[in-house]
Amino acid sequence: MTRRRERLFGTLVVAGLAVGLAEWSGGFGKRVGGDDLYGMYLGKHHYIAKTFLAGSFPLWNPYEFCGLPLHGAGQGSVLYAPLVVANMLWTPFVAMQVVYALHIALLVYLVLAWTGRAGIGLAGGAVAAALAAVGQFNGIARAGVDHPHHLIEVTLVPGILLACDDMLAGRRRAFALLALLVAVQWLPGYPEFPLETAVLLVTVAALEARGTVAHRVLLAVAALGLGALLASAQLVPQIETLRESWRPVEASMYDYDFSRGWFAVKSVPALAAGGFARYGAAGVFCLLLGLPAALSRRPVWVAALLWCVFATNWPLRYLYRLWPYSGLRFAWGWDMMAPIFAGCVAALGVGWIARSARAPADWLPPALGAALVALALAVGDRLAAGVALACALASVGPLRRRGAWVVVVLLVALHGERVMSRIGTTGRFPAPDLDALRPRVALLRRLTQRGEPRVLSAPELAAGFVLSDGLPSPTGYEPALPPRRMTRVGQHLGFQHLLTPWPEKAWAAVAASPNVAAAVGLGIVVPRTRDAPVLRAAGFRDIGRLPDGDPILYRPPMPRFHVVRRIERAGDEEESLRLLTDPTFDPVSTAILEADPGLPLGPLEGSTAGDDLRLVSETPEHIILDARLASAGLLVIGDNYFPGWRAAVDRQPAPLLRADYTLRAVPIEAGAHSVDLVYDPLSFRLGVGLSVAGLVLAALSLVTDRPRWV
Repeated sequence: MTRRRERLFGTLVVAGLAVGLAEWSGGFGKRVGGDDLYGMYLGKHHYIAKTFLAGSFPLWNPYEFCGLPLHGAGQGSVLYAPLVVANMLWTPFVAMQVVYALHIALLVYLVLAWTGRAGIGLAGGAVAAALAAVGQFNGIARAGVDHPHHLIEVTLVPGILLACDDMLAGRRRAFALLALLVAVQWLPGYPEFPLETAVLLVTVAALEARGTVAHRVLLAVAALGLGALLASAQLVPQIETLRESWRPVEASMYDYDFSRGWFAVKSVPALAAGGFARYGAAGVFCLLLGLPAALSRRPVWVAALLWCVFATNWPLRYLYRLWPYSGLRFAWGWDMMAPIFAGCVAALGVGWIARSARAPADWLPPALGAALVALALAVGDRLAAGVALACALASVGPLRRRGAWVVVVLLVALHGERVMSRIGTTGRFPAPDLDALRPRVALLRRLTQRGEPRVLSAPELAAGFVLSDGLPSPTGYEPALPPRRMTRVGQHLGFQHLLTPWPEKAWAAVAASPNVAAAVGLGIVVPRTRDAPVLRAAGFRDIGRLPDGDPILYRPPMPRFHVVRRIERAGDEEESLRLLTDPTFDPVSTAILEADPGLPLGPLEGSTAGDDLRLVSETPEHIILDARLASAGLLVIGDNYFPGWRAAVDRQPAPLLRADYTLRAVPIEAGAHSVDLVYDPLSFRLGVGLSVAGLVLAALSLVTDRPRWV
């Protein structure tokens, strides 16, 4: 059997068993650990696929937070083709199963290729691949079960390191391939993984034995830079969204020490217990047995494993005092990459015990197994102690040479079976019942027309229906890069409590600031029955009930398009927020504008009685209005202000202002006018241009053995 056929056979067996067991348990997403999977991932990618199928590019999300970028959002994955295609072909739940299966198989194949290059046989490679795949789903907080992006991005790590190995060996086209893989890793939109992979790549280059250290590191850095340039169509819009998001504020409140509570190794017993839970006692046995061989043959694997395990311990954590690592909060990348390197080191251990000839240290495996038995008993893990004892017995010289070492491999596989067969039940909470919620969604959609009034309802928000089914809302589920100003307005209105055990805090805050809620278009609220009285006291009235009995309350919001003729000036962002949240603020007659000495806006007078506004057409990125005003006024659009939007009146460029802290406004003279609002961000056009430049550089690198600019 050729090497390639061996890898394909191993992939079929290992990945097939893993995926089959996961699906047998009910599949990914049957239960969840939090709200991310349904609140963000499934709904977002369903909407992206629908937009592409309709012949448009999904630049803007008009439904959440009164509008925010979609392509530039965190974890948007608009440019990651496998996710988009899967959601075009199947329902979101089925597409998720396909995406998981595809990337598990790819991860297994790449790990087998990587271990095969190190001279490790199929049995050891299968152990490495099994530990790498299983370890994606039983790490800290079991994040891999809820976050497909984690698996997607970590899958590329062994491919990146293989391409780096080829590049350092002087193989033609390896530099361009490495840069391309680096670029693809950026596309799902989760920055921790490519940033932490970059550290590993430079580490690998520095520890290699070919050429000079400076030249190796320079090649790796050049490939990383070219990869980032190729991914600019994703990165530049995301950087703009980051700048306008809540994340910089959040980063100033917490530094990377916040992660230490979850990710740092605090003691040897904790490290042992975590190792037994993640890799099983047999996996830990193989890992420790393989360490001496790894230190002599593959020290890079040991260095990478140490990085992954101790990334938030001293002194490695000081990396996160430096930009751009200082903007990260969680060590998910390290946590998810650790099983790859643990598996590869364990594969060397399998190779050690699989040799038939008498080894110089024939006593070592049984002694190691006995030590693990004692350690497992010390941390209170009797199952691990029993498995370690079985490993010790199977590795006794005479038994090992008669094939008993296969027992160790089987024990590793049984640990993998125990993990993968619980995927559908591993979450703490049942997934949202989408079928039960659909009648609610259908009724709420009938109550909203062209984005108004906006809706606030916790079950639909947690299930992702706000975006997937077009329920306009002044909030949303965007844990990565929510818009800063709308987030602050939402905090004033208590939206952060909506998906907690205390939603009554949200309804009390909305009731306390009905004018702020009206200003951002909130008109329909769906509280629990016991929370409704406080809202009724604030002017919300009953307009019906949902099929499950929850009351639907309504208070007239500000029209999404309206004209005001009274301007109140604010000196800066903080004063603007203070004026908006002042109980005396009346959004019907007044707009708040932040100071702008060059503002081409004179005194405004007159009544709104003779004004006529008509929405002509609307897509997420283009709004056309006909406006007939009796006198000059300020047209306020109840959508989130964001760089990239521009306005035109009668096809002539017009100033687009920030009104009421976070909304858009356009000054209009008296008379009949056509108003265009277009989202055409420079960041996207600039990013695409840089990506094209990256493609040219990558093509140039293909015509030479080495890129000439390094």
